[in-house]
Amino acid sequence: MAAAGWLTPVSVSVKQELEKQYSPSRWSHRMAADDVIKAHVKALKEGTEQARSLAQTLINVPYGDGDGEKLDVYIPRTDSLGDMDLMVSQVRRSVVSVIQQYSHIREVAVRNSPSQLVPQLKQSSSGCQIVVAVAQNDSPEFRKQSEEYYKVSSHS
Repeated sequence: MAAAGWLTPVSVSVKQELEKQYSPSRWSHRMAADDVIKAHVKALKEGTEQARSLAQTLINVPYGDGDGEKLDVYIPRTDSLGDMDLMVSQVRRSVVSVIQQYSHIREVAVRNSPSQLVPQLKQSSSGCQIVVAVAQNDSPEFRKQSEEYYKVSSHS
């Protein structure tokens, strides 16, 4: 195990791969890197405004002790399937926050993976259908994680 504060070649490689996978500006084929970032920021702002207008919101809910360890919770006002674009937008924003907060992201990600919560989700929401969707230009890592989640949710 590496001493605290030191990165091994393997951990550097893993970190670089995670940075690539969660940085569409590094792999998107649809537009230039700077344009990807601008479009992402714009979409997040618009999505957040729209989500806040459509849902009951709990803003800055703490999930840890640090100042940056807060999230926004969006509760639908009606019984609907919601807007997938808005949900994905919020998940992406949350993932970025988690990656920035934790250097040991793999351990934390596995421990807090939605796949670990499928049995509780199915029990508490037995009347709901779980839908897993990916977009044509999602990152390879997001596609892989979505497929893994689908397998877990359909076999539990």
